[in-house]
Amino acid sequence: MGQSAAHINTLNNIKGQGLIHVVDLINGKMRGPKIHQCIKRMEYINKKSSERATPSDTKLGQGSRLVGFIGTDVNFKYERV
Repeated sequence: MGQSAAHINTLNNIKGQGLIHVVDLINGKMRGPKIHQCIKRMEYINKKSSERATPSDTKLGQGSRLVGFIGTDVNFKYERV
């Protein structure tokens, strides 16, 4: 039987740069339903931080994509503490 692995990253502080950095890294590289979750996170960042996150305007046929790689098991979730 194969070995299963999971990796969980937790970014706890909106005033820190962690969440903003992750959103910047994946911005413009996602397609499909996950991009809507990413845009929601950008809106959340814009409400809570002085930093500005704006969705990429990359056309569908341009740039690299993380469609199959990230589309299955990754989600964007935040919990208010």
